[in-house]
Amino acid sequence: PLPPGGRKGFETVPFPGPVPCPPLPVSNPTPPTYYSSATILLADSGAFGDEVVDPERQVQQEANRLMSRTVLNGAAQRLGGDISSDVLRRSISLDVNPTVGAVTVMVTSDTAERAADIANTVVRTYEEVTQEAMQSQANAVNEVLEKQSAEIQQQITDLKSQMERGADDAGASQRLEALQTQLIALETRISDMAADAAIFGAGLDEVEEATPPREPASPNPLRNAAIAAVGACAVACALASWRSGVGAPE
Repeated sequence: PLPPGGRKGFETVPFPGPVPCPPLPVSNPTPPTYYSSATILLADSGAFGDEVVDPERQVQQEANRLMSRTVLNGAAQRLGGDISSDVLRRSISLDVNPTVGAVTVMVTSDTAERAADIANTVVRTYEEVTQEAMQSQANAVNEVLEKQSAEIQQQITDLKSQMERGADDAGASQRLEALQTQLIALETRISDMAADAAIFGAGLDEVEEATPPREPASPNPLRNAAIAAVGACAVACALASWRSGVGAPE
């Protein structure tokens, strides 16, 4: 005879019925976050001046300048002063590509227009700061070259005076020729540096400005729906496994 309520070897377990789901917490909708970026392409490091700079080091130096206090303070002022340089720094990240000599300024903000405006303002401020720094550097080098040129010109004048007074010797003409060659080289270098400063400006080949994004980076409805679907599937699988385990024979 079967035991009351079930078959032999099995125990009758009352089915608990639908498992109630805990109430979901009610919260305010997540505010949207927008992402925009601007990219600068640096000029060849050997295009300005005589110093040859390693491309990787050059790109990293310019990335550091982009995030410098001078650039961020200037950008914050341009943006109307409603954002501090510290807040600005936290909203910016950089992507550095030494292979092509590019630095991308990536910005997140609460509106699409604001994200693009911040990225473009930071890049424009960087351009001005860099151009001023390069011009200052060029002026300093030019001042040294001008001083050297004046010294050589004085040496040429003195040597010519000595030669006119009959103090000519076998090596005077050679010294004069050497000094004149040095003077020509210095004047050529001064002229080239002035031309480079006018042509290369801030040392940038190209700037790709940021544009307002069409969609927010977050929340992402499609991504959130996919996450919710995966979560629902996991819950369903867990519940099915629990149900099958309840009525399994011992």
